[in-house]
Amino acid sequence: MAWRGRNTALKFDDVNRFKEYLKGLNFSNWKPSGMTLHNTAEPSRKRWDAYPGEQWLRNLKSYYQRKGWPAGPHAFVDGNAIWVMTDFNVRGVHSPSWNGTRLGIEMVADFNKEDDETGIGLKVKKQTAALFAVCHEVFGWEPSNTSIKLHKEDPATDHDCPGKYINKVEFIRMVIGYMGDAGDHVPAPPVSDPTTPPLPTPKPPEETQAATVDVAGGDTLNIRETASAGSRALLEVVDGTAISVIGEAMNGATKWYRVLVGGQQGWAAAQYVTLGTPSPKIKHTNITATVFGGAGDLQASAYGGRVDGNKPGVSFPYKWRGRLPPSVKVRGPRGEGVFPVVDVGPWNTDNPEYVLNGARPAAEKQRATRSRAQNGMVPTNDAGIDLTPAAAHIVGIEGKGKVSWEFE
Repeated sequence: MAWRGRNTALKFDDVNRFKEYLKGLNFSNWKPSGMTLHNTAEPSRKRWDAYPGEQWLRNLKSYYQRKGWPAGPHAFVDGNAIWVMTDFNVRGVHSPSWNGTRLGIEMVADFNKEDDETGIGLKVKKQTAALFAVCHEVFGWEPSNTSIKLHKEDPATDHDCPGKYINKVEFIRMVIGYMGDAGDHVPAPPVSDPTTPPLPTPKPPEETQAATVDVAGGDTLNIRETASAGSRALLEVVDGTAISVIGEAMNGATKWYRVLVGGQQGWAAAQYVTLGTPSPKIKHTNITATVFGGAGDLQASAYGGRVDGNKPGVSFPYKWRGRLPPSVKVRGPRGEGVFPVVDVGPWNTDNPEYVLNGARPAAEKQRATRSRAQNGMVPTNDAGIDLTPAAAHIVGIEGKGKVSWEFE
């Protein structure tokens, strides 16, 4: 079978040069609709570092050709450089169900064994998030569970890739953070300068601007998946609806705002949005918190992957569908922290009156009246938020306790 990958891999030691490459491609023959995240596992990081990257790419190309593959993954990211094996306007081979529709990106590491929070593992993850951010910007995608898939989410796959240490919610936050804070200004560390520090940890935008939808009376405004009038409408909002602006982007001559509406993120055309004075946040007080996701309570996350009790996270009785949930500030008896939402619960799965609008948790009334919650059980406590053991430790909760919380 003829090889359609590159004969010689392209090397980019700067994410901005990779962006220039991507913007210069012609996508008339093939254009991806999303991305798949992998880790190499083999070669391990130790083996990769024993030989030059150019040698590894030649070896991998030969290996794929011997297997009869017409191409390989689109890129390998080793923390020092991005190596393009298959051009991003050509179908690659990386994941059985998604070869025809998605880009395949390999992180050079074994994240079932190697740490992704320190050293070279963290460096690889940060550089990969920068690559994903550039692709999302160029293709006009909003980072989400839809645009980003882990290899192990492919139903035709039976192994744990990109490894148990990679948390999907956390990775998507890194991509959003890079798009919001770094943009074109933070290059990947050059190979030639080992003293160059790694990319700064991306953060979601810290400042939000209150705003109001401003359309003709009786009309509605579409909140879209990406900054494009041709993208999918996530929801419609009426004139006068209060929203929060958390970012902006230009699409040609049109300005778009990245907005938060009732806990859901999307994009709105700026001409229909009037900026105003930030309104007070809703603060939920005297909420019972319980602990979940510890060593004896392993469970899958509603947002992909598994709940990692060793990492701070919270669970609410509401699911942000197709979008990344906002960060949450939780204050307990002995501390406070800002945590990601990693699951749905406790007791109920769809209680927006409480989560988004400031009502009391439904579990309080359900427990008092001995009525069933949405999971079919009568609550044995009135919890309105779950904390992972790591989050509970930070705020000073042991098993169960009272907290206050608000969205960041």
